[in-house]
Amino acid sequence: MIGRRKQTFFAMYELLRAIEADREDLTRVRQLNMLLLKEILRSERNIARHKSAIKTLRAQLKTARGSREDANQVRRAISRTERYVEGYYQQRYIWKCFGDGLAYIYLDKYAAKHSFYGTDTYDVKPSAGMLSGKDGLVNEVACLFSALDHRVPSVLCDVTNTLRYGDVCLLGASDPYPIEVKSRLGLNQRGRRQATALKRLTDFLEADESVNFRTPGVTRRVEITVKEHNYRDAMNACIADAASNGLAFVQPEEGLVYIATYTDVPPEAFVSMQAGGPWVMVMLNDDKTAGTWAPYEPFTLSIRDSRHLLDFIEGRLILIVAFDGGKLAESMKRPGWDARFDGDAKAAIQVHHQPTGALFGVSRQFVNRIAFEFVAPSWVVESQTLAIDELRQATARLKASELPPGASPEALRLEHFGKGADIWPETPQQTE
Repeated sequence: MIGRRKQTFFAMYELLRAIEADREDLTRVRQLNMLLLKEILRSERNIARHKSAIKTLRAQLKTARGSREDANQVRRAISRTERYVEGYYQQRYIWKCFGDGLAYIYLDKYAAKHSFYGTDTYDVKPSAGMLSGKDGLVNEVACLFSALDHRVPSVLCDVTNTLRYGDVCLLGASDPYPIEVKSRLGLNQRGRRQATALKRLTDFLEADESVNFRTPGVTRRVEITVKEHNYRDAMNACIADAASNGLAFVQPEEGLVYIATYTDVPPEAFVSMQAGGPWVMVMLNDDKTAGTWAPYEPFTLSIRDSRHLLDFIEGRLILIVAFDGGKLAESMKRPGWDARFDGDAKAAIQVHHQPTGALFGVSRQFVNRIAFEFVAPSWVVESQTLAIDELRQATARLKASELPPGASPEALRLEHFGKGADIWPETPQQTE
C-alpha cells in the first residue's frame, strides 16, 4: 500500500507530529499540505497510467488471434494491473488520512464530521474525485498560501477524506470554515448547488441550529459537558506488547477488549466476551482497507509509533476492538425507561419511555467511537445519559394541552448531533 514511498510516509508522520506539538508552526503546515498534494497527484498519475494499460490489454484480448495460453497471459496481466490500480487508490487514501490528521489537530472532531455529510440527509457527501487536471488548483494553492501568510492554519480540502465542502478549509477555530475558490466569474448550476449547500452548512455551524437540516424539524448542536475519557494509551501499549510477543489483548474496563496481533487470533482471546449481552467486534483493518474510517479521528493520529502505524497500514498488524453492547444499554436504563442495543440500527442504543411511548436513541456513529477513537464505553454512557436525561425531563413536563395541535409526546424532537452529543430522538415507527 505504501510501497516504495516509505521515506515519504515517515516524512508525513514527522510533520504531523511536529504540528501536533506546536500548532503555531505554520511552516510545517504548508510543507505537509504541499507534500500531500504532491503524493496524491503522483498516486493519481499511476492510477491513470495503469488504467490506460488495462484498456490496451482488454482491446488486445478482443482482437488478438493467438493461442489460449496467450489469451490467459493477457488476462493475468489485466488482473495484475487491476491490483496495481487498487493499490494506488489505497495509497491515495492513506495520504488523505494524514490530511485528516492535520485537520483534526485543529478542529473539534464533532464539528469536523459535519463537513462529511450532505445538508439534506445524513448521507455521505460524494468526494470531489481526482485532483489531477482539476481546474483552479493553482488558485486553491494560492488561497491556502494567503491564509497561512496571514497566520491562519489551513488545509486543502482535497487532501483530506473528511472535508467535503469548499476548496480550502480554514482551521483557525474549532469549527471548520470552508472557502470555495472559483477560477472564473459566475456560477453554473452545479456551482450554485455547491454554494447553497456550503451556506447551509456554515449557517448551521454559526447558529448551532437549523430548520430541516438533514431531518425534518429543528436540529440543534448540544455540547458534551463531560470530559472525554479514552484508552488510546492502553491500545498503543497493547500494540507494543504485540510487536514483542506476536499477540496481546487487554481489558481496559469491563465490557471492552482490545486485541493487537501480528499473528492469527486464537479463539481463547475471546473467552472474556462469551458472557453478557450482544458483543460488537470491529476489526479496524477492514475499515482502513475499505477507506471507510472517516469521519472519525484518523488512525494517523491515534497510533503513536511510526513503525506500528506502518505495520497497521500495510496489514502486518491486526487491531480488533470488542465491546458489550448489551452492557451499554443496561447502563442507560432508568425507572420507567427501558433500553436495548441494536448495532445495525441508526440508533444503536434505543431508550423507550413506556408511559408515553417516546423513543430516543444514541446514534450508531457515536457508539462506534468506542472502536475507532478508543473512547471508554463508560464515558459514552455518562455523557449521553446526561443528554437523554434532558429529553426525559422535557417529555415528563409535556402535557397534551401543551403540545402543538395534532401532535403527541412521541413527536417530540430535540436533535443532538453536533458539538458532541449524538442523540437521535425518533418515533417508534422510525426505528429500524
